[in-house]
This record gives sequence, C-alpha cells and structure tokens, in this order.
Amino acid sequence: MHSVVEMIDNSTLEDLLTLLSERYGEEFERENKRTLKDSFRRDFNVYLKGKQVHPSDYSRTKLQDQDEVAIVPPVGGG
Repeated sequence: MHSVVEMIDNSTLEDLLTLLSERYGEEFERENKRTLKDSFRRDFNVYLKGKQVHPSDYSRTKLQDQDEVAIVPPVGGG
C-alpha cells in the first residue's frame, strides 16, 4: 500500500506513526490482537530515505518535506 500523508512542520517520525496508528489501527488490532503503534516498534522495520531508523530514535527523527518513509515487515529466510 502507498499513501501520501501531509504533516505539519517539525513533525517527527513518531508523530507520523501515531497518525498512521490512529488512521489504520482499529482494523489492524482486530486482526492481530495488538496495537499498531506497538507493532511499529516490535514487528516492523521503519526506513526514512532508505535508511533504517531504530525505534528509540523515532521521537528525535524530524521529517522534512518530500521525505519518503517505508514500513516493512522483517524479511527472514532459511
């Protein structure tokens, strides 16, 4: 899924993930029995401009106009 989201100036990655949790969280919670916001921290990799951002840095990572954020499940193999 691809979405374009308008954010206010000085927004952080945490702000974006909160907005997405509010927008899509109810359906996610019904299917997965946990909150989407918690899953962003535990179950997904979050990338800003192609570089992975550690969950501890979400609240300090400022977004700029035209930034691209990718949220992907971890990929494993064997």
